[in-house]
Amino acid sequence: MSGPPEGGRLGRFVGVTILRAHLVLALAGRAVAAGPEDWPQWRGPRADGTSLATSVPTSWGRDRGLCWSVDLPGEGHSSPVVSGTSVFVTAALGSGHERALLRLDAATGKLLWTRTVARSRDLESLHSENSHVSSTPATDGRAVYTSNYESGRAHLAAVDYEGRILWSATPVAYRAMHGYHHNPLLLDGQLVLSFDQLAEAAVMALDAGTGRLRWRVPLPNDDCSNVAPFPARAEGRTLVVTVGNDATRAIDPRDGRVVWKAAGPTRYCVAGVAYGSGLVFVNGGYPDRRSLAFRLDGATGQAPAWESRRGTTYVPSPVYHGGHFFAVNDGGLATAWDARTGTVKWQQRLGGRHRASLVLAQGLLYATDDDGVTTVFQASPARYQEVARNDVGELVYATPAISDRRIFIRTKGRLHAVGDCAAPRTADRSATVRPRSSSRPRRARR
Repeated sequence: MSGPPEGGRLGRFVGVTILRAHLVLALAGRAVAAGPEDWPQWRGPRADGTSLATSVPTSWGRDRGLCWSVDLPGEGHSSPVVSGTSVFVTAALGSGHERALLRLDAATGKLLWTRTVARSRDLESLHSENSHVSSTPATDGRAVYTSNYESGRAHLAAVDYEGRILWSATPVAYRAMHGYHHNPLLLDGQLVLSFDQLAEAAVMALDAGTGRLRWRVPLPNDDCSNVAPFPARAEGRTLVVTVGNDATRAIDPRDGRVVWKAAGPTRYCVAGVAYGSGLVFVNGGYPDRRSLAFRLDGATGQAPAWESRRGTTYVPSPVYHGGHFFAVNDGGLATAWDARTGTVKWQQRLGGRHRASLVLAQGLLYATDDDGVTTVFQASPARYQEVARNDVGELVYATPAISDRRIFIRTKGRLHAVGDCAAPRTADRSATVRPRSSSRPRRARR
């Protein structure tokens, strides 16, 4: 396999454990049967914070509007994902060394199973607002893919809907100052991850069916960022955008070729990417707090189409809607920008401190603060128009998931399903695809 322009030879690919049962996953990541739109990965089906769901609730509270609420074992700030009749979350159990995947019934909140996917000999250093399990899993309806720290390496795993581990991989050594947080992007049968960190830094794609490395883009390893890879789609073409260490890249997901690279926004970045009107919208961070827009069809070295220092977000991710970018930054300041020009259309202080990312459904934006207060407002450039404020009264760092007339909110110790308990759910996507039993696993290395 030839490497991308920015890299040398492919590094050693270690620790891939594959069960023969995974062969039925060859079609992983392709479209599944029509039905209510799932929320299969961080920031939803398009990884952009938007949902096509209708009749999404706008009003709830600690004792009203909740379909169900359940206690979760362990701790973690990862966000829930929804697939068919199932909700998946991850948690660190016990003293934190054990990292687990949980499957719950979306209709009732009943815990169906817990599967330990990784056990770390050591506990990674953490920022005070991070957890030992902060990466959100992804699912294609056949398997669930997890991302964790384990004993000095990044650990990835595929788990079927019965809780069987299909493969695991430890593709890079890992070290970071503030802990592990790398959400996988599921795209065209690949898991794409950006490991902007202090050990083996790289953007890479693994085959979702086997865990084998498909391509790898080496990165400088002198700073840490936690921006999830973002799929920007235009005119039948998809590019994966990554941000961190004072660089924004657009990568062809078919082979890992770096299509363009531009400077900025800053060294440390966390907020996810938004895309619309031909422009990629990126935010950072530290030490320079600014928002930049780059042309998706641009070239290496391109200057930003525009720059803004008003309303820049460090951790919460923005959303694109109707020709405009919207964000609520860490300090609770909501901002609307004209996507083409960067002109600020309005700003409104919501209050509170925010770590969860914005989500959008039926023309409404949902901004959840650290205290569990969700402000619902119109995604309109004309002016700020608040619809409701709803309080679950618990710490929230995770981004809500929206699917089939419900909102799933993970708090410090609980999972809430907000909305219509009678909302129908389709059968699990795994119903027609069952892994065959396997004998002994085999180990593959690259």
